[in-house]
Amino acid sequence: MKEKKPNKSVEAICPDLQSLLDSSKMIQDSIEWWDNNISELVDELDRLEELPWSPEIEKQIDYNQQKLRKFLKRGEMEKKQVDDLEKRLNAFFISKTIN
Repeated sequence: MKEKKPNKSVEAICPDLQSLLDSSKMIQDSIEWWDNNISELVDELDRLEELPWSPEIEKQIDYNQQKLRKFLKRGEMEKKQVDDLEKRLNAFFISKTIN
């Protein structure tokens, strides 16, 4: 009967790959958070816009539109992080094919 070899963690085998995986997970979590918040804001704006006009409703719409603009700016940052991760992944795989 063969003895099982202990599983080695990705980090032990290839710390660079583990770093890329950790970055990927962090970016994924951040994008999911961003997406959920954008969806909630858009839903709230849709709900408010269906209500009869009032100064208070208009104020809430304006406030939520400002929040939406901030989230959209953050979306640009999220896109940049994905682009940077893609470059790091490409460099990692190129380095592995060279070696």
